[in-house]
Amino acid sequence: MIPGSAHLAKFLDGLRSSYWFVPTLMVFAAGTLAAGTITLDLGGVIPTRVFPPWLQVGDSEAARAVLSTIAGATITIVSLTFSISIVALSLASNQFGSRLLYNFMRDRMNQIVLGTFLGTFVYCVIGLTSFSSSLGGGKHQMALMGAVLLSLANVGVLIFFIHHVAESIQATNVISTVGRELHNLIPRVLPALDEEADADRLDGAPNSNRGFEEPEGGLPVLAHQSGTLQAVDSPALLRHAESEDLVLWVARRPGDYVFAGGVLARVHGTPQVSDEIADSIRRAVIIGSRRTLIQDLEFGFHQLVEIAVRALSPGINDPFTAMGCIDELGTALSSVAQRGAMQTHLEDSEGRVRVHLDATDFRGVVDTAIDQIRQQAQNDPAVMIHMLDMLRWILPLMRTDEQREAIARQAHLTHELAVARVSLDADRDSLDARLEAFDLARNRR
Repeated sequence: MIPGSAHLAKFLDGLRSSYWFVPTLMVFAAGTLAAGTITLDLGGVIPTRVFPPWLQVGDSEAARAVLSTIAGATITIVSLTFSISIVALSLASNQFGSRLLYNFMRDRMNQIVLGTFLGTFVYCVIGLTSFSSSLGGGKHQMALMGAVLLSLANVGVLIFFIHHVAESIQATNVISTVGRELHNLIPRVLPALDEEADADRLDGAPNSNRGFEEPEGGLPVLAHQSGTLQAVDSPALLRHAESEDLVLWVARRPGDYVFAGGVLARVHGTPQVSDEIADSIRRAVIIGSRRTLIQDLEFGFHQLVEIAVRALSPGINDPFTAMGCIDELGTALSSVAQRGAMQTHLEDSEGRVRVHLDATDFRGVVDTAIDQIRQQAQNDPAVMIHMLDMLRWILPLMRTDEQREAIARQAHLTHELAVARVSLDADRDSLDARLEAFDLARNRR
């Protein structure tokens, strides 16, 4: 993350996942456009003869009737659009899980569609209030042309919106969208690979603060509210630690649930933690009501896992959707393997470690991506076979022995569970063949 950008990222994420920000901007723009066209009309800047005959009206009452018709039709379309959006969100919630509504709310195209319709309505309302019956119809040609062009644009936007909603609730498109969000998150959370610092890479080490062990005697800083830890402003923590000559150990990482009164961090290097220092640490740890894609890498994987697990449930029983999620998870794991290590400690200007951060390792990411699907798919040989194929396909993309060991561990766990559950010899032979091919590829490597 960019230094000091955690709070900004939280703010921008809130705007992007809201249905009010973009429509509000577009309504404001439409109001400004209406005021501008009316001013041009009243100033006589543009001669009436430049307008096509089909846009010219004889008097103000005719112009008001046109605007009134457009405004009435537009607000009806707005109601229809909201209804379609709610239905689509309900279907997505039932099919893929309520936590995926976060991604649907971030859909910029739906926000633009609503903003276009609402902006057209506001444009027409402003035009209606400004038209005077004492002025001839020629005085309103610019504003009237704007309303007509907006109404024509609304027709195209409505057609696009219906198509977009129908596309957005298809399982393959949902998986692709969630996968794309995860792929965009990975380079924001993980740095580019540094070949000279290969020892600090994201590997299968048993703990996240590799090479460091927290000393005893740290003073706890307690949380004042319950909620999900969404982001950590690590540069702010580094500034506080350096200015106060402290060493901070952050106890939780993005995605963890924090209880009021629970430990957020421990402070070393001072006999007493002042209220000012504790408040500074609490401000640097952003807590909200839900998980987000600001710094929470595991949440991106959990979204794909949730789709797969729900698809494998007896009520839905859709193994092909689960297989699509497995493919996206394999792509994401390959991307993670090509990045550097999660930042686990921060140094001051003199090279002294001041802040220790909690972070997951590669094995933890692999377990997050595979464990629940493997457990849910234990009675579905086709999904387990596809899982083994995916692990074999991404094995050559692993860059360290620790990464390959994490992949191999999941392959053998998957095979062991599947063989114990299947009853047909043909299915068992297929599973054995997949594991044999995996081991062959691993030994060749």
